[in-house]
Amino acid sequence: MPTRKPKLRKRHIDLLLLSIIRVSDHPDRKGEADRLADVREALFGEKRGRGRVTAFDDLALFKILNETRKREMDGLRGAVMKLDSRQETPERVAEIAREPKSVRAAAREFQDLAGSKASDESIEDRLRRKVRAGMTAREMAELESLFDTEDPHTRTLITILELLDFLGVPSKSIWDGNA
Repeated sequence: MPTRKPKLRKRHIDLLLLSIIRVSDHPDRKGEADRLADVREALFGEKRGRGRVTAFDDLALFKILNETRKREMDGLRGAVMKLDSRQETPERVAEIAREPKSVRAAAREFQDLAGSKASDESIEDRLRRKVRAGMTAREMAELESLFDTEDPHTRTLITILELLDFLGVPSKSIWDGNA
């Protein structure tokens, strides 16, 4: 892979590590976020910060923000279809007709991307609080590419996980059920 921005590179590494971590429970009942922090400390010498360590938060926030900005995107999709009738497919027309989810409903649906915490309710509340801060357009674009299984970087990540699986290292990635 060519040199990537540090935050995006960290996201890619976290996705790979969490895909491996998610396969089995820790004997001490540690959550995914704590286990990820332990692995990052062991591999890269990163000292754990104080407070809650997040895992997958950005991916869950992307899905929630993407769902809540649906009306805005539908306007753009409609304009594109008016300009080029070849873009008008039954799937796209159905997507525009679908009502967007509320922030609460989206937080509930995509909470599994936020890592494991004490309770489902606390994850949902944390995601709803964090979604208020929003994301930049660049961050949204970077995260969107992680959900696109045809994106070259995402294909590379999937290939790495497949090779690890071939070598006997099982994994459970976000693409297994959330793509």
